[in-house]
Amino acid sequence: MEVAASEGLESVIQRMQARLNSASLSSGSRATVSFNLSLRLRARYRKEQSYEDLLDSIRLAKVAIDDGDNIRPAIRARRIYHLGIVLQDKYLETGSLQDLQAAIQYKEKGLKITPDDEKAEARISRIEGTGNAWGWLFQRTNDISDLEKGRFHIQAALDQTAGDDPARAGRLDSSGVVHRDLFLKTRNISHLEKSISHFRNALDMTPQSDPNVARRQDILGCVYGDRYQEIRSEVDLNDSIHYTQLAVNSTPKGHKHRAERLDNLVIGHQDRYLKHRSSGDLQVALDLFEESSRELNSPPIKRMGAASRALDASIQLGDWARAAVIVEQFINLLPLSTPRTNSNEDLQFALRNFSGIGSVAASVFIKAGKTALEALEMLERGRGIISSVAMELRSDNSSLKEHDPQMWLRHSELREAVASAMNSTHRSVLKVDKMSTDDYTAKSIELQQLSDALDSYQAELRNLPTFQYPQHILSEAQLLELAVAGPIVSFNTTYLGSHATLIAKDGIRNLPLPLLKLKDIEECIITTTSFKDISRPAKPKSLKVNGVSIPVSQPIALRDIVKTMRWLWDVAVKPILEELGLLWQCPPQRLPSIWWIGGSLMSLLPIHAAGYHDAGSTQNTLSHVISSYIPTLKALQFSRRKPWVPFPVREHVEQATQVKVLVVEMPTTPGIPGSLNTSRETRAI
Repeated sequence: MEVAASEGLESVIQRMQARLNSASLSSGSRATVSFNLSLRLRARYRKEQSYEDLLDSIRLAKVAIDDGDNIRPAIRARRIYHLGIVLQDKYLETGSLQDLQAAIQYKEKGLKITPDDEKAEARISRIEGTGNAWGWLFQRTNDISDLEKGRFHIQAALDQTAGDDPARAGRLDSSGVVHRDLFLKTRNISHLEKSISHFRNALDMTPQSDPNVARRQDILGCVYGDRYQEIRSEVDLNDSIHYTQLAVNSTPKGHKHRAERLDNLVIGHQDRYLKHRSSGDLQVALDLFEESSRELNSPPIKRMGAASRALDASIQLGDWARAAVIVEQFINLLPLSTPRTNSNEDLQFALRNFSGIGSVAASVFIKAGKTALEALEMLERGRGIISSVAMELRSDNSSLKEHDPQMWLRHSELREAVASAMNSTHRSVLKVDKMSTDDYTAKSIELQQLSDALDSYQAELRNLPTFQYPQHILSEAQLLELAVAGPIVSFNTTYLGSHATLIAKDGIRNLPLPLLKLKDIEECIITTTSFKDISRPAKPKSLKVNGVSIPVSQPIALRDIVKTMRWLWDVAVKPILEELGLLWQCPPQRLPSIWWIGGSLMSLLPIHAAGYHDAGSTQNTLSHVISSYIPTLKALQFSRRKPWVPFPVREHVEQATQVKVLVVEMPTTPGIPGSLNTSRETRAI
């Protein structure tokens, strides 16, 4: 039997837990108690926001299904659907796409097996809840078919709900969300009008004491903001600010949705700033964005969105000191937005929204008067989180094994266990019809526990004074040590300007490159990547730069390449070599080495080929330095950890193990006049 709701929640939970521990319970009774306890733990989770309660609720919901084979179809349908509900709760906590996909599968199954004689309200509620889950999935996939499935379910629920039914407000809310998403996908303003109408009607039906009031005010404010963007009516803009302000006023500090609602309020102030250029609105936006980014109970991805917009506002105000503080908070949040889940999509979703933040952070630090080392740290931290994860995972174990074999063994075991749990919960192997104890839910809980254990162990490693964990930022001494073999040049190009950080034996410094502009770099990339053969025009194609496809159909001639390489020398390479004292009047017999870190767009350019290549000219990179390329400073350190071992010298050449090197010369290129002195290079190798 289901437990009466009149008892106090805490006492009910304690009594159920004690009963569940009783050895005398039959399998069926255990399933019933597990289900009822799962319901109560979810209720406490929603009240107190305890993630442990949510995980326990999921575990018990699974037990209720596995141990409840001989139960009525209506009860089984309810339990399966409840498992979908708590998995969706977990998705809203973690952002794991697989949690959401599993939630939809269980919800659809619970709805499908609901008997025809089930109470109408229970069936309608499940139809609506399943539609909402499809809407959440659309937010991640941007697949309109997911949204249409959501609309189908929600409209069916709304059509079956009487006009005076208190549940109608919630279904109007759900329908309003779907129509807003349809507008954002199709730009059909009729969906926007339906969304506004549904939310206004929902609010009219909602008592002020209802906790959903703040949420509906917030979304209605956002929808008015959408219509303002479409038709530019100041009435809509003021309504947007009005409703989002009401939502913020109704949301206490520390609430997990407060950051998001503050975010939405500030968007209205930003829009009003752009319309009237009132610095007051921009200052309000900045203050509220900063408050939003400090809401520790809000999801990191929401706080990062707030920090991103606060950064934009501070840059517009020219408040560089404040911008530096905000961008450092942003960098600190970035690792928290990419938790270990069983989905590459989760990682990509977070990173595609915030890639390039390291470059912006470095530019902001320079404008705020920070040192070259501080700016470089921001740049490397941002780049490292995104681009060097695979390298660091390999180097974690190699360096740790040398430091402490026992710690290395424990670390390896934990990582392998996490990887195994990830594989077992991948959506390609999910089978909702196979409700065994090793299915998604059990493995998802196991994954969370293992990931927590691995995070805790890695935190211990970071605190060891005698071991440098690979995600640490290199110290100034370590950077200078890397430059012993030759200087290192790290480019940084953003909409705020361009500079190069020069790391040499005598110190670290920044060199402004005012003539190196993003637009010119993009044109340079198009030129160098489109050139194929001067005997015929390049084929029409599209080149993706900064995520934007740029059509390239014009023929690229050799003269364009020559012009581009000269430009690259004049605005970037020559000033750098001059600053480093490597611009020789008479180049030495043995040229010094230099390491280039392009970063973003500059990594696509042939820096080693920059310059004037007329007969007798030394105004080019090749005449002054020997170039090497690296993605990050950590990558260079990683490559130098193992000392170079020369090829073994064999006394008997005929031995099968004799090491050989094949060097192929290409002094001429078909279709291009002239030749190169490759024989000299071959002898040097």
